[in-house]
Amino acid sequence: MKSAYEEYISSQDKKSADEKLRQVTSELSDILRCDIIATIESSYKNGEITRKDMDVLLGLTKRLLDYLYSRYKDVEEVEDMFHDESLDLEIDKLYDSIEEKEVVIAKITEDNKKKDEEIQRLKRELELVKKSI
Repeated sequence: MKSAYEEYISSQDKKSADEKLRQVTSELSDILRCDIIATIESSYKNGEITRKDMDVLLGLTKRLLDYLYSRYKDVEEVEDMFHDESLDLEIDKLYDSIEEKEVVIAKITEDNKKKDEEIQRLKRELELVKKSI
């Protein structure tokens, strides 16, 4: 059985370890956001890597984090870090927006093509009517 002093020291050690884990998790999150992801995103924006390269690098980064923190996933700070939406890349949001706009443009282009065909058909009819008068 532990004495009150031993219990106190044990609880202080746990608090210290928890605080250290929070600090390390925060530092890793900052490194992830500011260094790793920012560098990957910047490289993609500058044309230094392709979209596929970026996806591979981000996937590897995620796998590394999963490996490093697999023992700590039950710790709230680590769990929050893995589900932090601020880690979503701005470029991903832009890429998704571009894809959505491309679909809209394709639809408008198809509609315009149909309208052009109708205009051409009506012009031919008008010419026929003019010739018959």
